[in-house]
Amino acid sequence: MEKEKKEGWTHPEAAEKYAQTADIIIPERKEILSIISKVAVELGSMNPKIIDLGCGLGDVTAGILKLKPQADVLMIDFSDEMIRRSSERFRDNKNITVVHWSSVKEKSLSIALIFIKFVKLFIKCKTGI
Repeated sequence: MEKEKKEGWTHPEAAEKYAQTADIIIPERKEILSIISKVAVELGSMNPKIIDLGCGLGDVTAGILKLKPQADVLMIDFSDEMIRRSSERFRDNKNITVVHWSSVKEKSLSIALIFIKFVKLFIKCKTGI
């Protein structure tokens, strides 16, 4: 039986390469993530419920938790390796749930805010940054 070949984001090495190079290959990445985190907190209630769609390594969630430690965040990704890394990173936080996309894509979610990262053009247009 042939072993299934993992490609792209499903391959653990892709997650490792992203972790090592994200700040280099994505211009202004830290500022973008900071803006997304601030918007999530400012638009949310006192105890916001947020989906971090395409959560990757959880950098947006980490930024949100710095501003609102009590925020409930549902982190979703389609990469098993990113899910594993994010689960490990936030394992001690009871307000964080990390799941694979396949487990939620057909379910109805009642969440206040959804953020998709790296929509740089939108952020620049709306904020002038």
